[in-house]
Amino acid sequence: MKTTLLNLADKTVDSLENNDVKKVARRAWFVLLRQKKLSSLDKFIELVEIKGAEKKGELWAQIASARELKQVELESIEKSLETKYKTKVTINTQVDSSILGGIKIKIADEIIDMSWRGKINSLKVKLGV
Repeated sequence: MKTTLLNLADKTVDSLENNDVKKVARRAWFVLLRQKKLSSLDKFIELVEIKGAEKKGELWAQIASARELKQVELESIEKSLETKYKTKVTINTQVDSSILGGIKIKIADEIIDMSWRGKINSLKVKLGV
């Protein structure tokens, strides 16, 4: 039976509470190998981090920006997200020049798109272009 990455991430996080990290990592690696999903290893690790944060009552936010954000900007975003969601938020950042400017935040099951690319696409839809 094939296991989804999300399912495997859930099982991995649950197993970490009672088992040795090496043993859990080895088991997860073999499942990915057997199902020919090793190319999804980065996504799997991200899901484990997200599920681990959720288990601790925290949220995981993925922030994409056109340039590397300054520490003061990250702290401001983190504080705003923690106020909005009323919980601890862990931030992971990545630079994505395709968004042109601004930021795009993925948190929980929500996407907050404050990027120039998002605004341009929204304008195109409104204009019917």
